[in-house]
Amino acid sequence: MLTQVKAALKNRLGKKLPIRTTTDGPHQHTLTIGKQATFTVEAKDTYLRKVTPLLALHPHPPGRPWLLLLPYVTQEVGEELRRQGLCYADAAGNAWLHHPDADLFVLIQGQPKPKKSKPEADPAHGRAFRKSGLRVLFHLLTEPELFRQPYRAIATRTDTPVATVGLVMRDLIQQGYLLDEEPRQLLRFDKLVRRWVEGYGDTLRPRLSTQRYRWATPDAATGGWQQLPLGADTYWGGEPAAALLLDGYLLPEFFTLYSTATRPALMRQLRLVPDPTGPVEVLAPFDDRLNFTNPTSPCVPPLLVYADLLLSGDARNREVAEKLYARYIHHPA
Repeated sequence: MLTQVKAALKNRLGKKLPIRTTTDGPHQHTLTIGKQATFTVEAKDTYLRKVTPLLALHPHPPGRPWLLLLPYVTQEVGEELRRQGLCYADAAGNAWLHHPDADLFVLIQGQPKPKKSKPEADPAHGRAFRKSGLRVLFHLLTEPELFRQPYRAIATRTDTPVATVGLVMRDLIQQGYLLDEEPRQLLRFDKLVRRWVEGYGDTLRPRLSTQRYRWATPDAATGGWQQLPLGADTYWGGEPAAALLLDGYLLPEFFTLYSTATRPALMRQLRLVPDPTGPVEVLAPFDDRLNFTNPTSPCVPPLLVYADLLLSGDARNREVAEKLYARYIHHPA
């Protein structure tokens, strides 16, 4: 909505009057017209049919007017909003912007409601949550500074074609997860993480080659696993990774490993015995560089550990996942 309204205002006010948007934090955005007229904005994706003593407003700094963004404002609703002293702008170009401190007054009305057109096929639609997009998104969420890098740099870091990266980024913009400003701003981080976890569980994880084992020695399950030499191509995920990352908060019952090692090498190195119902699950990783954020760690990145815990369906693991999220996974500054 912010992107649509900004484009409509640019179209009506002309290119000589600069319009820019910024993000102050999660769901906290501003729109500035000219050099000094800055508004705190709140976007609504529904049509406002009547004006009630208005909605819960986001707090904003003194002297900074509040601006309501809407898909469309009828003349009647616009009159009532102006009567209550509330600035607004819609995706059709209608607007009332009054900023006394910046000597700004804009009134645009009478622009028709945009006609709904049959959407054309977009190659970017849904690309962020398909197989290749989920791989790119895994890197972007684990290293949020990558969002601000050129597409070619993202492609190199994620080992993905530049064209695919472009489609993924465009899809994130269209779905409201990325504000295409300079620098780019990541939006709705928590929701995007949840979408990635769902996509990983539905699309990526079922395609991973999986093997199950039991420990050859009983003491491995009660603490001996921590001393096992994993090697450079094997990393803990799920419960054992959470136990290590949360300083022993969890005692693992099921053991998840991500490895590119051969089956004989794994069995020999970790003293494993093939068992289709065993407590040790070994998955071939969807990206060979799963420990790219911390090469010395025996664990996959916390985002993947978080997904493993939630997808286990265990209520105990869900509690552990929330602790892991609070400590290691957060919205980028």
